[in-house]
Amino acid sequence: MGAHPLAAETFRKPNAIELIRSLSRDYEDGHSAQTGREDISFDALQVDILLEDGMDFDLGGGLGFKVVATPGHTRDSISFYIPKLKALITGEAIGVYDRNMTIHPFPAES
Repeated sequence: MGAHPLAAETFRKPNAIELIRSLSRDYEDGHSAQTGREDISFDALQVDILLEDGMDFDLGGGLGFKVVATPGHTRDSISFYIPKLKALITGEAIGVYDRNMTIHPFPAES
């Protein structure tokens, strides 16, 4: 799995893992009827590749992507630009949904 170096650091912290578990349990409790699953467990994330701004990856067949740092919600946010498709795949760059499925945008960093 690849992640920004700051995210990789966070994924090693026991408190962060417990927070993710807690948030996952809350989601499971509220959505198990919709997902059809009652137990979605989270143990940890092992980061194998540190993704830095500007890194290029070749996926073969003339397709590749570039890592783009897009800090906003968090300092470790990244996006992926696919030049051949002129497409940008973002993470949480747009915002977060609330319980009514309304998107709340993140404020720009100053």
